[in-house]
Amino acid sequence: MSRGLSANQKLILDGLEKLGGPTYVGKLRWEFAERRSKIEDVKPYGPIRSGHISKSFYNSFNRAIMSLCERGEIYSCDRKLKSLDELACAHPYKSSLLHIKELREKMLPLVVSIMKKDKPVYSSDEVEMHLYSHLALDKKRSAYTRWSELQPELKSLVSEPGPLGDLALQVLVRCNQLFNIEQEPKMSLGCSLGSLMSNVSNDPNGIFSRINIFFNDYITKEDIQLGEVKSYLYNYCDFGSGGHGSIKTSMKRHLLHAEREWIEQLPGHRTGSTEFTQHGLFGFHVDISDTEYDPIMDKLINRATALGKYQFISIKTS
Repeated sequence: MSRGLSANQKLILDGLEKLGGPTYVGKLRWEFAERRSKIEDVKPYGPIRSGHISKSFYNSFNRAIMSLCERGEIYSCDRKLKSLDELACAHPYKSSLLHIKELREKMLPLVVSIMKKDKPVYSSDEVEMHLYSHLALDKKRSAYTRWSELQPELKSLVSEPGPLGDLALQVLVRCNQLFNIEQEPKMSLGCSLGSLMSNVSNDPNGIFSRINIFFNDYITKEDIQLGEVKSYLYNYCDFGSGGHGSIKTSMKRHLLHAEREWIEQLPGHRTGSTEFTQHGLFGFHVDISDTEYDPIMDKLINRATALGKYQFISIKTS
């Protein structure tokens, strides 16, 4: 005789039913920990609170998730981030520490909006080249062989008039650039294979579909999406070999300018000197190097957890 659902399992199923689509497990864990008063050692930390999720609740919640998966009640998927927006929505809940969660909830949406205003360090086509260059040699040889088999059929479309011939030529050039076993691709032509394939509307004999499948066997869409997220992060994060990293001073200054009153309430923050800068008709005070930021600011983005896998769950419909 099977046992009934535990209190945590009921909470999880009810929460998922209300939310509808896939939900990050960490966000649910924090929501239910708050609701059931399972956060310990809560005390003020400037404008936020410090504390942590009860270890017993953390473990029992994880067991409830595992049990629901085993019972076939929910579907679980571990994957990495697809976008900067997901970083803002999910990364706050990777930590079991309350002050880190609340800092990220407050600041990450602003961090993401600042990052989106800048160009990424690497373009999509450069991300593709980087991912391909790091494949093992045997995979590169395999890719070269498969591309050599597809190439003649694609070449035959280059002479077609109009958009079809133009697209075939662009895909041909891009694939020759990527899948060259004799040398690493050293420069980009400014257009990624992924973006070219998204423009396919006419696919004679399914050649473009077969190229897309072939491409994804070596460089997945998920890898490219994560690579693009990293490319934005590199503008404002120092990711050292230790795996944690820190936020660059340039980002901290952006955040201080936008949320000065809030940041200055953090216990370890000391605002230093400012200098007046004139830009056309506008002038404003800019913080210079002697400002001391609370060490918690470097916890905004943790490389090891931010770029690792996130568990998303949803109710099984069939």
